[in-house]
This record gives sequence, structure tokens and C-alpha cells, in this order.
Amino acid sequence: MKQELVDLLYARYPNLYKDHLRWSFECGSGWFQLIDELSAKVEAWILTLPEDIRAQTKASQCKEKFAGLRWHLDVVDWDAYQSSGIGIEIAKAEDTSYTICEECGQPGKRRPGGWMKTMCDEHNQERLLRIQMFDAERSVRKK
Repeated sequence: MKQELVDLLYARYPNLYKDHLRWSFECGSGWFQLIDELSAKVEAWILTLPEDIRAQTKASQCKEKFAGLRWHLDVVDWDAYQSSGIGIEIAKAEDTSYTICEECGQPGKRRPGGWMKTMCDEHNQERLLRIQMFDAERSVRKK
């Protein structure tokens, strides 16, 4: 994700991303709006927690894996987490990521070819061309 978008998430959701120096977002900028909306929900929930629990509740990872969003939260009050429905919101966002191009945010679908990615037609075509060029260069080097 572009650094300016990462910085925006850190600024908007300081309770959620309080340990942001440990990690960053390992996904494309096309998922920014999805992550922003999820972050707003989780940040609002964190603010309802008692201060000692709030201090220990934070995002721990946000990445792409198998063409979908994986978003992890460190939680110390499991009962509060389960009763809040935040886990359901995270699961919804992860499911929705399979319909959004990770590169541009337009409608997309899961695509094979090298690593699986969720992409729109245009970005998938560009990716397939890069794969073809790489394969052609590799076959020339082998000769």
C-alpha cells in the first residue's frame, strides 16, 4: 500500500494502529477504502473498552494471502470481542476483498497465474503480460 495511505490510516485510527512501527500493510492500495471502513468500526469498538484493555487491543497484521485480505487483531478480552461482532466485521471485509481489485479498488475477481491475486480485467492483463515477459527472458537465459 502507498505510504501516504498507510500514514492516513495511522493518523485516523491511533488506538488501533498504536504499534504501527512494528509492521505495515502488505497489500495493494486498491483495498484502502475497505481497510479504512473496517478500521473505523474497530477503532470505535476499541474506544468502548476499559482503558487497561484498550491499551492492549490493537491491529497486528494486514496483508494479502491467497488473493484475499487477512486482517489480524490482538485481543485480550475475548468475551468483549465475541459479543461485539467485530470478528464478523473482519470476516465480512476479508470476504469482500475477493471482489475488489487490490491494485485500483474497482470490481475484481480472484485470478490464477503465478501468485493468485484479486484484480480487475485491466490489472490482470498487465500482470499476465509481465509474467509472459519474465518467462520469455528466463527461457532466453537458459539457452
